Amino acid sequence: MESQRNPPPAPTYPSMPAASQEPPEPSTAKTKKSKMRPGAAKNARNLCAHRWLKQVNTNGTTEEFRIYWDSLMSEQREDYRLEAERLEGEGKWTKPSDAVVCNGTLH
Repeated sequence: MESQRNPPPAPTYPSMPAASQEPPEPSTAKTKKSKMRPGAAKNARNLCAHRWLKQVNTNGTTEEFRIYWDSLMSEQREDYRLEAERLEGEGKWTKPSDAVVCNGTLH
């Protein structure tokens, strides 16, 4: 009578919880639309962003504002730059909610 050979035992690995064996959820970081929040710097882009949020698109996203900003002509951006410098130099841009910042002219 021939003896049967048993296969060698399979290697053992530390057990992992079932959830970690499932594929990860797709990242929503790139698909999530975040509300536009202008930075603290007193510059042309932020001046435009404050006015855009107040006068054009109250719940606008960062991506929507980027598209808007990128669509401006260089003369419009220059107008924002000059106005931002003037407002800061005159001490009129002290906080983002200042009327002169939010309610000023859209260039």
